[in-house]
Amino acid sequence: MDLSAHPVSLILNDLRIDGGSGATVLGDPRIALTCLANELISWGEELKAGQIVTTGTCVRPARIKPGDRVVGDFGLFGTAEVVFTD
Repeated sequence: MDLSAHPVSLILNDLRIDGGSGATVLGDPRIALTCLANELISWGEELKAGQIVTTGTCVRPARIKPGDRVVGDFGLFGTAEVVFTD
């Protein structure tokens, strides 16, 4: 799969407010992951099985407030949803 071309959408309160692709993360999120892994090795550390790693964002951050419902639509990878409460 070409992660650099894979679409991502940010939906705020049922309105799509931004979209992007993996290309916004150093051209390809695998490049960002490789840079992280190499940097850790230079510090005598390493990525371990089961660790969660975020490589960056594919969309611009949004202003949110209590009560907002935010959905990240990652296409073939599914969605993530959160509702912010008081």
